[in-house]
Amino acid sequence: MKAPKPLKGLPPEFVRLANIGVELAAAVVGLSLLGYWIDGHFKTGPWGLLTGAIVGIVGGLYNMVRKTIRKAFQSGRPKENQAGEKAQDDQPGDH
Repeated sequence: MKAPKPLKGLPPEFVRLANIGVELAAAVVGLSLLGYWIDGHFKTGPWGLLTGAIVGIVGGLYNMVRKTIRKAFQSGRPKENQAGEKAQDDQPGDH
């Protein structure tokens, strides 16, 4: 399967970082809906919805921070070639 082409004028990094925000929103909405269903099924009042929303916010923020930190550390590392060795810049005359 081919990788999707980036939108015109937007760098690929912007699209990847925007995806993190979508994942945060999906976690909050998904777990809130699950809590709402639990409230309706077990007649627990607002506690299922509140618990689902809080767990969604905490889990989504944890995931967002984890991915952001990982990306920050990756951008500071030198790239590796396929053998797992650090890529070296061969300059003419270095031999």
